[in-house]
Amino acid sequence: MGEPGAAPECWVDNGNISYITQKRFSVRMQGQGGMTLRVPQPAVLVVEDDAITRLSAVEIVEGAGFRGIGVSSADEAVRVLEMRDDIRAVFTDVQVPGSMDGLELVRLMRERWPAVASLVTSGSTNMSEADLPSGVRFFAKPYLRCEIIAALRGLII
Repeated sequence: MGEPGAAPECWVDNGNISYITQKRFSVRMQGQGGMTLRVPQPAVLVVEDDAITRLSAVEIVEGAGFRGIGVSSADEAVRVLEMRDDIRAVFTDVQVPGSMDGLELVRLMRERWPAVASLVTSGSTNMSEADLPSGVRFFAKPYLRCEIIAALRGLII
């Protein structure tokens, strides 16, 4: 199933889980005069107050080939979004500490950073897509690694 020692990558399609060898997301474009231009690796901001869950989510993001950045509150997430222009998606828990929860963060993002995709998760709150702003995906905990990878790839690539 690919190169020895390579971590498998997976995606979900019509309920079927498929695997391919892990490949890092990288883009090279041919510029004028044959010069190779490197495009920065897209980043995904993970907002999760539980350190172990945050580290696991960042690992999933990085396994999908993106740069993972983990923070523990929505307030920290806003500061990161204000400072960086490479964030392409935010994966947030609903219940996070600070002046706003994950849903309020997503609503603020729609106003200030509408191009940044949003994924929401919760282990205690079950919601449907109708409960979320348009285009936001919800994943109940425990979520499958494959589901998050597929969602990120669908939103970013």
